[in-house]
Amino acid sequence: MSDAAAAIPHVSEYAWHLPCPQCDAEARQPCHAPRKQARHDRVNRLLARGGHDEIAAPEYGFMHVQRVAAGVRHRSRDIGAAPWPEERVPGARYDTIDRGEHRAPVRPRFPELVLQPALVEARGRAVFGLDRDEQGGAYWPYGLENGVARAAAGDPERMARTLAHLAVARSTIVSWADHYGLKSSRRQRCCTRWLTRSTHRICRTDLVTRSRQCWNGRTTSRGWSDHLTAWTTAQGQPAALTSAPYRSCADFAAELDDLVAQDDRLAWTSGGEAWYGFHTHQVVVWRTDLLGDVDTADRIREAVLTYLP
Repeated sequence: MSDAAAAIPHVSEYAWHLPCPQCDAEARQPCHAPRKQARHDRVNRLLARGGHDEIAAPEYGFMHVQRVAAGVRHRSRDIGAAPWPEERVPGARYDTIDRGEHRAPVRPRFPELVLQPALVEARGRAVFGLDRDEQGGAYWPYGLENGVARAAAGDPERMARTLAHLAVARSTIVSWADHYGLKSSRRQRCCTRWLTRSTHRICRTDLVTRSRQCWNGRTTSRGWSDHLTAWTTAQGQPAALTSAPYRSCADFAAELDDLVAQDDRLAWTSGGEAWYGFHTHQVVVWRTDLLGDVDTADRIREAVLTYLP
């Protein structure tokens, strides 16, 4: 029975597989706990002076109290769900730490297009929220907002082209978002590391340098991240970033490869103009465990163009 009971891992292993609520440590990364490390070092120095053996550091490093508490809660749920001790198989793990490969979400092969102007506006409000400056209209992202049309008001031909562009772009973006079950995040994000978190959270500021401990600096109007939009699942979990740089995506391929290599749940792809247009190239970086396979919006845009005048 003792062998069977040992099949459920120790609480520290549960905590190791969870992000730390107190610092920026992600799952399977050590906590940044300099005070605990310093206290451990002081004790070992005293032991060494007295001729005693030093105390080894914990297997998973020095964890913060809140992370350990989260591990305790996680482990207690697993123990409650495991079979009775006499029914447990020695060597089997009754836990949710190793979940195996994630199953891709089931979605239709062909996206359902949102074409009617009233429905596009309604879905825009659902995906992007309300714009108080537009009397309750959708808070469209940069390049798709109503101000684009107002800027062309003095030129009838330009106005016609702008309205046609907005109709296609808005239909494309809400159709793409609905297909993958995404909503726009209007809250501040700092870098691509935002995608690795279970909830919205930006990187903390280093107490010495006063700069954020980010992967790739600010993800706004920089290189591949020009015209950036952040996306979450319906539950609010960070899931994707889309951008529309003017330069070829080949110029950013190495940087994007390095970014997604830092977390095996991330992937990226690129394509044509998608919804932004104006000779840009769409980039999508996303969480594969949440969204499965993701494509750019080019195919949706082509379909929308066949239906809209």
